[in-house]
Amino acid sequence: MKKIISCVLVLAMFLSLGIGSALAGVPTEPVGSYELTNLIMEGEDYTEILKSADIVFTLELREDGTGVLVQGDDVLDLTWDAENIYADDGIPVPYTYEDGVLVMEDSDMTMTFTKTDKLDTKSPEAGDDRGIVDLWVGTMDIKPFIEEAEPELGALLESAPMTITMEMREDGSYLMSLDASPMLPALRAAMYGYIEQLCKDNGISVEDYEESTGKTLEETVDEALEAFDLNDINQTVEGVYEEANGQVIWDKGAGETRGLYTGDTLVFSLESFGEVVLTRAGIYGIWVAEIDLLTFLGEEDEEMADLLDGITAQITLELRSDESFILSLDAEALIPALRMALLGYFEQVLEESGMSAEDFEKMTGMSLEATVDAALTELDAGEMGAALAGTWEQKDDQLILKADNSKEETATLQGGKLTFATEDYGDLCFLHVINEDVLAKGEGVMSYAEYAAAQTDDEVVIEAYVLDHQSWWDDKISVYAQDADGAYFIYNMACSEEDAELLVPGQKIRVTGFKSEWAGEVEITDASFEFLRGSYSFKPVDITEAWGTVDMIQYQNRLVSFRGAKVEPYDETGAAFVYKDPDGKTDDLYFKVTIGDTTYEFCVEYYLRGSDTEVYKTVEGLHVGDVIDLKGYLYWYEGPNLHTIGVTVRESAED
Repeated sequence: MKKIISCVLVLAMFLSLGIGSALAGVPTEPVGSYELTNLIMEGEDYTEILKSADIVFTLELREDGTGVLVQGDDVLDLTWDAENIYADDGIPVPYTYEDGVLVMEDSDMTMTFTKTDKLDTKSPEAGDDRGIVDLWVGTMDIKPFIEEAEPELGALLESAPMTITMEMREDGSYLMSLDASPMLPALRAAMYGYIEQLCKDNGISVEDYEESTGKTLEETVDEALEAFDLNDINQTVEGVYEEANGQVIWDKGAGETRGLYTGDTLVFSLESFGEVVLTRAGIYGIWVAEIDLLTFLGEEDEEMADLLDGITAQITLELRSDESFILSLDAEALIPALRMALLGYFEQVLEESGMSAEDFEKMTGMSLEATVDAALTELDAGEMGAALAGTWEQKDDQLILKADNSKEETATLQGGKLTFATEDYGDLCFLHVINEDVLAKGEGVMSYAEYAAAQTDDEVVIEAYVLDHQSWWDDKISVYAQDADGAYFIYNMACSEEDAELLVPGQKIRVTGFKSEWAGEVEITDASFEFLRGSYSFKPVDITEAWGTVDMIQYQNRLVSFRGAKVEPYDETGAAFVYKDPDGKTDDLYFKVTIGDTTYEFCVEYYLRGSDTEVYKTVEGLHVGDVIDLKGYLYWYEGPNLHTIGVTVRESAED
């Protein structure tokens, strides 16, 4: 997938040329439908890259001088004449046509289209029957591209984030969507500073610039942003992927990209963009939305409205695994925009009073800029900020927020977006963002390597995310937990019944206890814990290839899976399973499975998955000779002893 993004971006920008001028006659020969069969950009052939990613561009030229360019669900309207093809801004793109081959060419790019019998321009279907097995969200910084085009503008940008949503489907295809709208607030602020610096470099004031152009600085920036067509950047890219050994490979062959799974994080690198981090989309975590500050404050004062017009604020929604939420406004981030607004406001006041900036400075002993800075220094951002707390509930694709001091609000969940239609603030779209430090350790906490190196009976302090837990009893609970590098079994940890209800999968905890070992199982005993902010979940690691090898030990206590295990007779009776308690179904289930030449005894822990659970009932229904897939926590009792939480029968011996 290397270069695919930049390839599509450049091609889209090249073709986003607007509605043409008066047609100079339309020849009949080029009329028809075409497919892009060759693409050269800056001397490099991108044809195979497009093919490997299954990206298809089609072109249709009609008899009335109109046409369309289609890629996936994106349709660009065109006009054309005997020499040129036009899109949005009337800039002509010359073309030649001969024997069913149409070539569009400029100094940087050559596109060759070959005539086909037909072009499918139907509307996209509502839905996709290929099935989404994984949905990932993240951001990518395209500041380097802006910096390359306009170094001065790029230098004023801290970042230019673009949102990525990746659908991975069960048929081995993927759809990646790119959304550049999150960069607009930062780009707006950078443009202000850019134009101010241009004025300064040319020895003119902002007032002189506005007088010469007949526009305010705000109007100039707004016009520039309006001309900045996000459709040039917002794209969808489709292709195929494969998964193996904790890696995912996109578009194997020409231009392939490899990503690495770490729990619910997927990391890969793209040429020119560097490292990209995606997180499996889920409800827990941080969501952000942009809101017009004037709308948020409900300000009716005319002068204040003029001051705040166009300033946006970022609202952060934190959804926690205990089903509580915090909704807050980051006032600190508003300071740069407020500074610009206050400067404009004071300049307007001075102009209306007939006073120059120099007279103001003589009278007050402070420059206009220093006065604004002083005002902002006294501004308490904490008082400007707002916070709302409450609880949340998810019902299918609906998220219901129940605030402590407000009415309920309902959002629609779609991938990495939460959309609220609020009565007071209109439509708000929250995007799921990444906390790249989610797996970082706190101060004084052991890494997994330090924990592994500790001696038996040493005191240990770890931070990890809850995978699961056994039943609570007598103010104790046994917990399975994992971090980025390893996993832990925390035996009979001190815990109240109320806290046990909050130990949901994904909850981050800090545990203090003593490293112990029993029959080969390394665990933490005599432990206490505290809740930490943060949520994370882990995908099972397939360790089928490690079955029967010394490498299995490195996965101790992790959430793992095995494929293609064969059910063996448990004992001389020929039974496929036995109860630990011979009198009935109130205890653990034991069964044996083989892969290759190695057989292990696994179990369903009654206090982890009781007799009313699916896995317990599935094991009760096993037959000797069944071929099954397994999922569970790799407990160790004189060897691997999977605490099984999932069994799928692939081949039944009874069939």
